[in-house]
Amino acid sequence: IAHNITQNAVTENVRAEGYLWGRDVSELCSKHNAGRLFDVLFLCDLNFNFSQHHALLQTVHDSMAPDGTVRLLCMRC
Repeated sequence: IAHNITQNAVTENVRAEGYLWGRDVSELCSKHNAGRLFDVLFLCDLNFNFSQHHALLQTVHDSMAPDGTVRLLCMRC
């Protein structure tokens, strides 16, 4: 992912960082969004780990602004 960010020259506004779904989102929000909740979340290729779906949805809920939008891309190969 870091390679793709560099190759696409979006290093100023895109970040790749490890995160465990379901953990406290306050550090994530403060580190990447000045402490605010996110207006838009893009989720891609995250449906393979069925045991973590609840934690993933909890993180989305906890980190989104009230009027935020989620874009989920699932591909089946």
